[in-house]
Amino acid sequence: MTSGRLAARQFGWFALSAAASTASAAETQTGAIDNTFATIAFSLAGALLLGLVLRPACFAAWRFATRALARRRLTGILSDAGVEVLDDVILPSACEGLTRVDHIVLTAGGVICVQTNHQSGTVFGEPDDPQWAWIEGARRRQFLNPVIQNQGHVKAIRKAVPGLPVASVVVFCSSVHFASEQPAHVVSVSGLPAWLEKLHFDDAGIEDWDTTWLRLKAAALTDEDSRRDFDAQLSFG
Repeated sequence: MTSGRLAARQFGWFALSAAASTASAAETQTGAIDNTFATIAFSLAGALLLGLVLRPACFAAWRFATRALARRRLTGILSDAGVEVLDDVILPSACEGLTRVDHIVLTAGGVICVQTNHQSGTVFGEPDDPQWAWIEGARRRQFLNPVIQNQGHVKAIRKAVPGLPVASVVVFCSSVHFASEQPAHVVSVSGLPAWLEKLHFDDAGIEDWDTTWLRLKAAALTDEDSRRDFDAQLSFG
């Protein structure tokens, strides 16, 4: 075999080896890219699935935190507005049964009966409608007209202490938008201070507010049996 033919054969073997190595490297690189893409796709799908699973829990936690902050702010506003505040008060109803008042605030001229609501989104309802409705995204629900509810609370307070001047206000603790005109005496937590500044009581001729307030506190049912009776009344209703 001549040296030229030997050199050509060696060159051929070298070329084949180089081509095989190049192909193998290209295949390895392509496989790495495919694996990386698969890993990214799997991670994105997992993150999406995890988000869908955790979304209700995150939304519930957000609503809980928002309500807690709103209640804390409301408590501060009511404490600043009055001399004393009663919370979660059960009273004999003006008609029959029991009723629960969210907050009763003693001021220099009378008491304020506060009804709180936590619906958010868009609210539909007129002052005289027995029920209102709210829509938030895909959710829709009806609830009792809080204005009418609080009128019943006011009557219960006046039944406990006849002649006591009582003002009614409904406070929405979450962000709401009324589809029609917002009813009177219905405010948000942020709008409550302005409402309180405009509040005026007619002179009721009460000279001893301390005794009057004690009478109202004495009318409140604080025993566990009354609480259970009220809960049973709600369940039956």
